[in-house]
Amino acid sequence: MGVIAALRGRIGSRYVVVYRVDPRAAAALLPAGARPATLRGSTPVALCYTRLEGARRRWIPRRIDGRSDHLAWRVPVEDEQAGRPVVHVVRRDTSSWWNAHCASVITRGRYHCARFELDEDESSVRLAVTAGGEQVLRFAAVRARDLRGSIFRTTREAEEHLAAAAVVRPPDPLAPALDDLGLRAGRWALEPLEVLELRAAGFEDPEAVALDSAFRLTSVRRVGATTLAPLPALEELANPAAM
Repeated sequence: MGVIAALRGRIGSRYVVVYRVDPRAAAALLPAGARPATLRGSTPVALCYTRLEGARRRWIPRRIDGRSDHLAWRVPVEDEQAGRPVVHVVRRDTSSWWNAHCASVITRGRYHCARFELDEDESSVRLAVTAGGEQVLRFAAVRARDLRGSIFRTTREAEEHLAAAAVVRPPDPLAPALDDLGLRAGRWALEPLEVLELRAAGFEDPEAVALDSAFRLTSVRRVGATTLAPLPALEELANPAAM
């Protein structure tokens, strides 16, 4: 595998914020010719945060814990040729210098080296993401009893929709397992959150964008924020021809 060795780690925290976006506004986020997929007239754009614990390459000393934070901005796309649902990641923010600089060279995607501040417990979360001296995300929420006012009729429908994005473009060549939310395989379940504060760069237009829902992903093995679900070993570097 050369310099890029197998990466193993555990997902310590994972959150999803979903916006209802006017399809015309969503199309402006995509490459030319790409059409955003819709659900009940809107495009559900998901901001997916993941904290990866204890991940490191074999040549990195064990005293370095390897914790890293990642935020992917995901837009569902209609693609009849793919034969299955597609999601386009329009932006990635990461605390990992390796991912931000090396992956952007490989895929020529939009990677940003960012600073993450996460404060969470079993009933609440606060997350702030800053890149290039500007705050790109500020999010605060508490556990909710149920899902209300969402484009998704039930939490189960939300799980099915988010799990359906089987093709990710461009994929993350250094941490492709982060592109899989684990809902399809039944490793994770969605827990609804009540949003107290939310600001995301580029999502401030009230006529085209509205907050839809937010979720904490909890391990199905044991409900609780402290549960860690293992990630499988990563495969070889993604084939650029397949992106």
